Amino acid sequence: MKIFKYKDKNLLYMNNFKKLLNSITIEELKRICNVYGIYGYSKYKKKNELINFILTATTKEEQDKIYIKERKQIINKILSMAYNLIIFNDKLEKITNIKFKCENNVFILTMLCSGFVGNWDINTELKIENNEIIENCNCRIGINNGLCKHLMILYIIICLNYDICNLPLDITKNEILKFEPIISNFQLYINLKNSDPTIKFEDNYCYYINNLALLTTWISPFTLKQDEKFEIFIDSISLDNKLKQHVTNRIIDPLKKGEKSLRKLKIDNYGILYKIFCDNKLRNKILKTYIEYLNEQPNISDLYELLYENIDENKNKNPLILDC
Repeated sequence: MKIFKYKDKNLLYMNNFKKLLNSITIEELKRICNVYGIYGYSKYKKKNELINFILTATTKEEQDKIYIKERKQIINKILSMAYNLIIFNDKLEKITNIKFKCENNVFILTMLCSGFVGNWDINTELKIENNEIIENCNCRIGINNGLCKHLMILYIIICLNYDICNLPLDITKNEILKFEPIISNFQLYINLKNSDPTIKFEDNYCYYINNLALLTTWISPFTLKQDEKFEIFIDSISLDNKLKQHVTNRIIDPLKKGEKSLRKLKIDNYGILYKIFCDNKLRNKILKTYIEYLNEQPNISDLYELLYENIDENKNKNPLILDC
């Protein structure tokens, strides 16, 4: 764990320069050696050895020159990688969980990322205690005291809630807030991740809804890990139409291949069944499937009650009126 609160400006500077080196790849370190005439680096094969060589082979003035010239480019690259991870455009991993915790004036923000291929996770944490920031990440950059894309995301979130000085690599709030168009949407995503499902099927297929934001989560049959999709709609009609179509298709899709039964809801705090049954086309789609499965002809009201019988929680159940 690393604490970022320094009384000595030279200590802050030295830690920032070393952190800059720890935040980049060994190829980028070699480029810096070439560009700034740091000779003798080729015999160092490991990243930590190369960093220690650069630190001992350069004066404070030379380090200052490198830091000033390279800092912006490196920060922008980290911000770009963080951006891609936030918008689910990262090719290697995705955010699977983010949690807030605040107890006894200690603020803790944690994030879990999971890889698309292989069974690996990245755990990241930022803690604010006694006006100090303590950071921890087990990725290859973070574990070596570098500033990684994972920590950058948590700094983006924290900077929305705290006025923080002495951020690593002299990051300013303005550098973070230039990504403001995605920050508000990401905040919605975080809030949904930490809320209870609004709609939930018996197989834990869930919909989380907040105003026009929709987060859908399910367990992938291929990786056996949780997958998800985050969407923001332009109006409530678009959201309703998407949910009605999607939930209807889930209802008529049996839990197991070859089964002849409708999939049941466990939670409906959105009143989605009522909205579906008020749609003649979708209502008849469910009715037709039920008849095919069980060779029975229920009336619409009985079918409505049948689909509600397994629901443990509903705040918006309405009596069915067929001309609604």
